[in-house]
Amino acid sequence: MESAQCSSIDGSCLLGLPTEVWTKILGWLRRRDILNMDAACPELVDRAYWSQFKKLDLASFLHFEYGIDRPERFDKAASYVIRRAGSHVRELALRRFLVNEYGMGNSLETALLESSGENLRSLAIECRLLDWIWLVKFINHIGAKLRLLSLSCIFLRYCDSLTSDKMIRLLESCPNLHTFHLCFHPDVNLSEISSALPTSLISLKTNGCPVVCRDLLHVLKRCSNLSTLSFTCTFPMHSRLGSFPNLQTLQIDGAIGANQPIHAEFIGSFPNVRRLEIAAALASRELICSLAAFTQLEKLTLSGAHPYVSDPEHATECVDALSTLPSLASLDVERNDVLAYELVARICDFRALENLNLSFTAVTRDLNALSACGFRSCTLRSLLLRSFSGTHMENKATQTLRHLTAERYL
Repeated sequence: MESAQCSSIDGSCLLGLPTEVWTKILGWLRRRDILNMDAACPELVDRAYWSQFKKLDLASFLHFEYGIDRPERFDKAASYVIRRAGSHVRELALRRFLVNEYGMGNSLETALLESSGENLRSLAIECRLLDWIWLVKFINHIGAKLRLLSLSCIFLRYCDSLTSDKMIRLLESCPNLHTFHLCFHPDVNLSEISSALPTSLISLKTNGCPVVCRDLLHVLKRCSNLSTLSFTCTFPMHSRLGSFPNLQTLQIDGAIGANQPIHAEFIGSFPNVRRLEIAAALASRELICSLAAFTQLEKLTLSGAHPYVSDPEHATECVDALSTLPSLASLDVERNDVLAYELVARICDFRALENLNLSFTAVTRDLNALSACGFRSCTLRSLLLRSFSGTHMENKATQTLRHLTAERYL
């Protein structure tokens, strides 16, 4: 009798340990042991393990932590995790589990409706086949508290893809959004949904959706606090929209076949932009040179292939303009030999540049400038050079670069 009482007292003492202690204990156990313990002491495991889940990428978690490698196992395991951790999660990502896994079973749909939403503030759904009726119910359930909603490559069962009228219905349930990402939905038109966008928006990304200048103007006027804007340029952007000083981050990628450059007047609509990323095929000499007026610009990225600036004289003019920027700390230039060579040769002209990322067909003679005194006295802290013409840089060029980076940065 005394032995049983002692065992009971010892068990009570263990269960009475602080949550922080149990969290460390469970951190040393294998995942399977935690699940076994969860079946025996659900309340303990809930406060010491499941309550720690604030961010959850469901597919990645089950694949890497529990080795779930078959779609038929995923739905059951995902339902269990959502029922145990769903009420604690603040950021939830629902991505496709495997290439051959589509849709969600009834058990997972029910678990999401019943066990998530209490603390959920961020929802990202990517590459999933969903039931439209379920999606409406789910967004209605969690939408009022959502601050971030990201929908990328959503497919709807038994009906068409996501359309403007369907998107409006979802947005009406999310009046307090700060961030809205809508990617690769060509049937959703920004002009049709702009009136449904929450005025509280701070960040908007609509890459892969049709956009024209007047659509952006409507959005910028409606969402006056917008500080981040990202879109795909499908039609020419020539005119000035006005002045929107609150916008600090602007990202513009190009649609396939788009070859009309962005006009400098359009970029001039955002005088206080700090981070600018634009497809190299849309960035003309005039646009790049006009950036000299953006004294607050801190990061510039010219991304993608087929750069518009390919003439050496034009590249020189571009570097002349960029080197005058007093706050430019980061510069990325992809797949542009002419501009990259000029930047390497003129690196000492930049007063604040700390990070330089170039991809070009580098050979030894083009790296000689890196050993010059001007390069050694510049402000660079991070340098990344990549070759894209072949599988690797030439061996001699690679050795030269390794020696220079080791001498300067290591």
